[in-house]
This record gives sequence, structure tokens and C-alpha cells, in this order.
Amino acid sequence: MNTMSKKDIQMLKALLLSSTTKKYRKELWLICSGGKLEKINNKGYYEKISKISSEIPSWNFSVQIEKDLNRSKYKNDIQFINKARKILNNFSLRCPTIGYCQGFNFIVEFILTVVDDEVGKYIIYNK
Repeated sequence: MNTMSKKDIQMLKALLLSSTTKKYRKELWLICSGGKLEKINNKGYYEKISKISSEIPSWNFSVQIEKDLNRSKYKNDIQFINKARKILNNFSLRCPTIGYCQGFNFIVEFILTVVDDEVGKYIIYNK
């Protein structure tokens, strides 16, 4: 149940997008997305699923993920692509009924430009 008023939501949106709160943006996104609770309640889960996804040589969605990563604005930034790939592969393992849908890479791309991959993974994995 949403307990925030429309005005509160607009104010929060403005705060999240303002440049004055850049140092707090990461924490705000983590709290607002529910990722902070995800991180607290599931310690070690991300590392566990990362290990599993790296052990599966051809995960069902990896081909489509690679195609979409090659369409990314950051396709020449190997570090960025590796972070996005890891998050997308792990998400498709965590939520196999959803798996991967074309365009998820753009969502992850946006999130990773706002916050780092440490925070991004919890925002994405929050159910």
C-alpha cells in the first residue's frame, strides 16, 4: 500500500533528480526501490546467484542479453558492459518465469548511470 501523497511523490522525484543531492542519490534509490531491505534480508544471495550463473555455460537468455548489450550506448565500455551483463544474467536466473526481455539492458543501463552496480543489483532484484 502506497502511503505517500501525490505531492510527496513529486517532491521525492524532484529530490532524486536534483544535482544537489548527488551524494545521497545512491542511498535514496536504494531505499525507495526496496533494494535496501532486499540487501539486508538476503545477505550473500547476489554472490550465490552470481556463482551459479557463471557456472552455467549457456544460460537460456545469454544470447539475447549479448545481442542487446551490443546495442547499448556504452557498448565500448568493457567494465560497464560486464557489470550490466552480470546483473542481467543474474536477474534472468532469479526470475526464470520472466527471464530476459529485449530492452532490459536499457533499464539496467539507466540504473547503472545513476548508481553503481553494488546498488543497482539490489534495485533490479527487488521483487
